[in-house]
Amino acid sequence: GAGGNMKSSQTTLAAAEVCYRYTYELPDPKPQIDLSKNVEGDDVTEVAAGTHPVKVVFTNRGTEALKGLVFTDTTNSGNDVVWNADQIAALKDLVLEVGKSVSIDGTVEVAVGETHKDTASITGTGVVSGVKVSDEDPTTLVPPAPEPKVSIGDYVWFDTDRDGQQDGDEPGVPNVLVKLFE
Repeated sequence: GAGGNMKSSQTTLAAAEVCYRYTYELPDPKPQIDLSKNVEGDDVTEVAAGTHPVKVVFTNRGTEALKGLVFTDTTNSGNDVVWNADQIAALKDLVLEVGKSVSIDGTVEVAVGETHKDTASITGTGVVSGVKVSDEDPTTLVPPAPEPKVSIGDYVWFDTDRDGQQDGDEPGVPNVLVKLFE
């Protein structure tokens, strides 16, 4: 069965008549929900500037169905995630059966030099127990580190060890003309 215990007892009613009584004890309902994203935990993920897909998946990991699912997403920095409104609306009437999952898709625009941080969360109520459960998952998307700025100064030296640094024993070179081309 579904994790319950079945007990039987035997009663003798009269000669040659036997009555069996079976009782089945259901396990206590234990609601539980798990939210996961295509980026797990508060992992910091480096992304290029542009539009990025985001997917959240809710899974019923408890021992009873869940109803009254409510999804929220709080943006702490950067642009808001644009979630699929039809998928969110469908949660209202959904009963999420044990072991089943449902997902919501979205996109987020990450601008150049911008860090995006948000926390998605889901709440639901056990159909039998009436117990509310929730889970959340934060995400941080960061742009790549900016390219270091390069400059050309006004001093030229003979770099004998080719390390890009002028050492004390590397003399300067006078009267050098430097031309830059694109």
